[in-house]
Amino acid sequence: MSSANSRAKAARPASKPGSGRLFFLDLAVGRILTSNPDGSDVKTIVNEGRKLPDGIVVDVAAGHIYWTNMGNPKANDGTIDRADLDGTNVTNIVPSGATWTPKQLQLDAKNRKLYWSDREGMRVMRSNLDGSNIETLVETGHGDADRPDARNWCVGIAIDVNGGKFYWTQKGNDNAGEGRIFRAGLEIPKGQTPANRRDIEVLFDNLPEPIDLDLDLGNRIMYWTDRGDPPRGNRKQAHVPHRFGRIRLQRQSRRIEQEKHRLRPGKFVWHRIRGDSCEFLAQLPSVLTITRRES
Repeated sequence: MSSANSRAKAARPASKPGSGRLFFLDLAVGRILTSNPDGSDVKTIVNEGRKLPDGIVVDVAAGHIYWTNMGNPKANDGTIDRADLDGTNVTNIVPSGATWTPKQLQLDAKNRKLYWSDREGMRVMRSNLDGSNIETLVETGHGDADRPDARNWCVGIAIDVNGGKFYWTQKGNDNAGEGRIFRAGLEIPKGQTPANRRDIEVLFDNLPEPIDLDLDLGNRIMYWTDRGDPPRGNRKQAHVPHRFGRIRLQRQSRRIEQEKHRLRPGKFVWHRIRGDSCEFLAQLPSVLTITRRES
């Protein structure tokens, strides 16, 4: 740790017991770290080398952390591991060969499930918390012929357990405006398959390169990061692109209409869902900084 960081650490008051911990990843050297919410007391709790960790979730009640390891994107060797909150008892729960390049990870504590996007595997997947009962929920391509096409790459994922939906990003080629955000039901409709299920909705398209995704369900707001180049994206900073849609949900037909609005680049834009509609709320002069980059 640098002397500047050491001085900052010494100047901060100690965090109160029970105030929580942050858990985050160092992709470059394959570490999992934890700190107090104010950034003090940084500790490395797992150091496994270059397995390229990418997604992490914390199950506080059970005392576990889970994370994805991308492995070699050209090989089917991605994994998902689990450890105690202090980094001990590291256990592999989804072995090499079961998922290709697992990316963002989400926890469904209620139903004891993990959900993740598998980039080169071109899938959205889930399993039990112990890694058993691995399922493919969406398959966007199949085999080596489809694998190089980044339009098939599933990267980010978010879940709405009570609403019975999951959301995911497909990034598309670099700066090609091919990125999309999708939504589907948590269960595959009867008689359909991950490759042909008909309940998939396209929420947004023509995005630069959408990556990680999250939901603020209490306020009905969706957030995502985008690694495309400026002005519509940025590799080190993320903002909602300047072409955005106002979504109107129609319950009877279950269709989604997009009214495109051209906004000035370099702005953060958000929508709130109220009942059957999404209302455009604000255009803010700020960007969201992400702490790691897509490999």
